[in-house]
Amino acid sequence: MADLKGLQPIHFPVAFPEVFLRDRAGFDVILGNPPWQEATLEEHAFWARHWPGLRSLPQKDQEKLKAELRRKHRNLVEIYERELAEAEVTRKALTTGPYPGMGTGDPDLYKAFCWRFWNLIARDGGWTGVVLPRSAFNAKGSTEFRLAVIERSHPLDITMLLNTGGWVFDEAEHRYINWPRWHPPPRPQRKSVRLRGPFANLKRFLSGRDQSPSEFAGKEITSWTDTASLPLLPTEESLSIFTQMRKAPRLDRDVIDEWRARPHTELHATNDKDLMDLRSATCPPGFCGQSSRASPSTLDTGHGKVLRIRGSEEGGAASP
Repeated sequence: MADLKGLQPIHFPVAFPEVFLRDRAGFDVILGNPPWQEATLEEHAFWARHWPGLRSLPQKDQEKLKAELRRKHRNLVEIYERELAEAEVTRKALTTGPYPGMGTGDPDLYKAFCWRFWNLIARDGGWTGVVLPRSAFNAKGSTEFRLAVIERSHPLDITMLLNTGGWVFDEAEHRYINWPRWHPPPRPQRKSVRLRGPFANLKRFLSGRDQSPSEFAGKEITSWTDTASLPLLPTEESLSIFTQMRKAPRLDRDVIDEWRARPHTELHATNDKDLMDLRSATCPPGFCGQSSRASPSTLDTGHGKVLRIRGSEEGGAASP
């Protein structure tokens, strides 16, 4: 209990016995906008709050000014030390609480709220709708939450918003915002994850919110990456392109007798010349494509397979 001193915790079953003692325990609906705040306090951020020009100074001048501020403003030093202690208490409560994945990276309050929402909603028919930062659906520290909500929510409806110019929240970072809604019924659906956006302004959002979303099975999404991350797409038009791309297998899968792509670097015309076959007049059967007026260069990719390379001046692009 000493670790919770000053946090004013609430025990929901005690505060709402009529909700949690009924046969269908849990809230029917949860709506929320949890704090997007890390349980940390950096000294330079504290002093910049009281001296706005601090961040614009060279590093050497920043340190000199902070030393001067500490000497002249003892009352602010006391405030900083108090806030630092409070942040440490919150950090300890988060990292030792029932919040899987909280130990990866800095502990964020929104992650704890996500797990609390998940555990407080009624398992049979409850709905949750919250506003979350983009990291909730692509940062490594939120992997376990994503797996839970993707695999066990039916449906999971995610609308992505691009906070350009602060049209969603003036005070929030003008980047991606996710608006997920999840519903955990007893019987799963085949295509349970629905994606919309990202919408860059109110007009695009109002015209696109009622359009049919791109739908995926939970197993599809968890197969995309090792952390079940969702992509950061530039526009809502990109979603249809991404959906088409996902119909193809992952480039990094390792299957015998199939191609495997490993991103490395571009082929350098000079430094990688020893990898090219510049002497053969023809390509192996099946690797030259359509007839051409010039002999292409080839690249030995191993396993007895050759990649045909044709320069733009030769009238075509590379093809296997």
